[in-house]
Amino acid sequence: MKYIKKKWLFPIVAGLIVLIITVIVIVNLFFAEKELTTMKLNNEDIYIYFSEEKFDFTGNILLDYNNNITNISLDGNKTKLFSEPIYYSKRAEIILPVDYSITFPASACVQKKVGYYSSIKKIDDDYYLNGNGVNQNISNNFLFDGKDYYIFINDSKVLFGDNSYDISPLSYVNYVYDTKDLYIYNYDNDELYYFDNVDDNVYVENEYYKVNLTSDSVVVNGKDKLLMKNFDYLKKLK
Repeated sequence: MKYIKKKWLFPIVAGLIVLIITVIVIVNLFFAEKELTTMKLNNEDIYIYFSEEKFDFTGNILLDYNNNITNISLDGNKTKLFSEPIYYSKRAEIILPVDYSITFPASACVQKKVGYYSSIKKIDDDYYLNGNGVNQNISNNFLFDGKDYYIFINDSKVLFGDNSYDISPLSYVNYVYDTKDLYIYNYDNDELYYFDNVDDNVYVENEYYKVNLTSDSVVVNGKDKLLMKNFDYLKKLK
């Protein structure tokens, strides 16, 4: 009888072990995924522009990405980010809150996907993209969020109508085609310029390329080459 009891006990114990292992695997996968979608900034000073307003964040900051939206939390307060670049206050570095693309004008305007939480930082006189397994010099190229935001890595000029504005590396331009609102952020002097009802084509130009922000295209030999907006069709930058 003892042998029979042990015989029946074995599959029960084995089943419990399998169940425990399954639970452990599921929990580990959950936390692994959570680590991939969250980013902690400990004792940091950062700032973000929402439209025309600048917001400073200081302390232990948590970023939490979900479905092309990143929540930024500090002291229990949560704010939604869409494509607004996150700037470190004390060094020349930014964090991408969502997926962006990078375009290489000197390489036939090849466009590749850049993962969220990637950072762009200045090292000496060059700019490097870090994160998601990438550490690459991206000087002389630009980034695009697939909608309205462009980040530029060169001294450039923003041109529309009779207007011309100089911007430094790490600056961004946000042109909202539907509302004709134009936001120009110049990193060097930390100033944001806002223009409404901009019906003219908006260009950003430097010695390496010219981008048409109205049509989301790169001007190549006088013709516009459209940028890809659906990043599912892009290869990841490696």
